[in-house]
Amino acid sequence: MPITRATATSLLNQREMALFDDSRANALRKLDEKALQARIARARDGRDRARDLVQRQKLGSRAATGSKRGTSGMANARSQEKAEVMADILARFQQQLAKCQ
Repeated sequence: MPITRATATSLLNQREMALFDDSRANALRKLDEKALQARIARARDGRDRARDLVQRQKLGSRAATGSKRGTSGMANARSQEKAEVMADILARFQQQLAKCQ
């Protein structure tokens, strides 16, 4: 699923949006290897933080409702989307780094 800027804006904070903008095609081509490695580290931290939040929320939902998805079936969906966006950003940086090496 291609991630639009509007979707990313609704999910990410300013710092994460800067990473998103840097991971787009035109900006990505301008980055050297050292800059890519720094952004990979930041993106990995963001992805891990988002993924851990989803896990904690699932456990909390399970304790409260008996279901990982809550009573409506849509609990934690936004957090899951954010984790997927961050994983996509990380993948873009890693692909570009592989091309540089």
